Amino acid sequence: MVFVVEDLDEFAPIAQWIEQRSSEPKMRVRLPLGAQIMYTLYVLRSLKDGKLYIGVTNNFKRRYQEHNDGKSKSTRYRKPFRFVYKEEYKTRSEAMKREWFFKNTTEGNKLMRVLIKD
Repeated sequence: MVFVVEDLDEFAPIAQWIEQRSSEPKMRVRLPLGAQIMYTLYVLRSLKDGKLYIGVTNNFKRRYQEHNDGKSKSTRYRKPFRFVYKEEYKTRSEAMKREWFFKNTTEGNKLMRVLIKD
């Protein structure tokens, strides 16, 4: 099966749909010439408790809305959130490595606080 996508904004829901069905046979997706999926590492600050949330997604706009709508179990009781910082990567693996660095190392935590001017 082949999907032809003309507009990149239309691609994010298709990519998400494909990821959810990863146990099914793989499908090919044809992107517009020169287009590629970007993964976003993002940092949000809860306006309720002031704490930071760090995550990775391939559709930042949708994910940010999910956090503020209470659709994310881990942040449901800390909403609303405001956007603080983001970085974009070509692969999910790169973005997740950076997320791990920020969450699990002293150096990463210090760097993140400098980057978000906290």
